[in-house]
Amino acid sequence: MARPRKPSSLKLLQGTFRADRNPKKEPKAKKVSSAVFPAAPAGIGKYGRRWWTQIGQALADMGVLGDVDMAILEEAANVWQRMKENQHAIYHDGNGKTRSLSDYYESRGYLRKAMPELIALEKCEATYAALCGKLGISPADRNKIDISDKHEDVDPMEQLLQGALG
Repeated sequence: MARPRKPSSLKLLQGTFRADRNPKKEPKAKKVSSAVFPAAPAGIGKYGRRWWTQIGQALADMGVLGDVDMAILEEAANVWQRMKENQHAIYHDGNGKTRSLSDYYESRGYLRKAMPELIALEKCEATYAALCGKLGISPADRNKIDISDKHEDVDPMEQLLQGALG
């Protein structure tokens, strides 16, 4: 399976952008302003709305969120909402009491096919991880981004060579 393409904005932030390896006329998405970040779309629950506000604002502040990314952001917020709902169903019994994962297993007779909440949670987690990778917000992707303001215009090796030759 081929490695998925990475947006040029992430390459620029990571310092790995090379003009010779990118398309000459790459379509540019209009950046979402962090000052006027839109409210969460209707139909997203409270956990999804909170996620939308926190993560969406952070992505807009970093400058990696474009207007065409809003659909992916909305889907990720919906998946986050479903994950939280499934976690609540697993860790709370029908009477509103908190229970452990082993209590959940025991209540279902340890039969995997009798655990629809757990199966749905696992699917949501996989989908969420994929969406985070597309948005560049997974821990591995975030670790590669340098958002510091200092960008050197001159290569340090070039400075060293010019100093030795000059």
